[in-house]
Amino acid sequence: MSEHEAYQLKMEAMLAEWPHRIELMAERTPTIVPAKRPVYEGLITLMREKYQEAVRRLSEYRAAAETAWPDARKNLERAWSDLANAYEKALCQFEGVKN
Repeated sequence: MSEHEAYQLKMEAMLAEWPHRIELMAERTPTIVPAKRPVYEGLITLMREKYQEAVRRLSEYRAAAETAWPDARKNLERAWSDLANAYEKALCQFEGVKN
C-alpha cells in the first residue's frame, strides 16, 4: 500500500466517526438554556459545514493526480483541523450547560 493510499484510508476512517459525534452534540440542544440555544445551534451548523468541507477535500485528495497530492493533502488537513476546532469550540463553550 502506498503512502497516499494509507493516508486516504486513515482520513476516511477518521471522518467516518464525525456524523455520529456531531449528532450526539445536536441531541443536547434541548438541554441547553433557551437563551443560548441559537449559539449552540449555530455551532452545530458550523460543524456540519466543516464536515462537508472535509469530505469534499477528501474527495479531491482521492481524485488528485500524483503531482497534486501534496497540495490536496494540505487542503484536507486544513479542513480536518477546522472541523476539529469547531468541535472543540462547541465543547468548551457548552460543557456542562444545562437548563
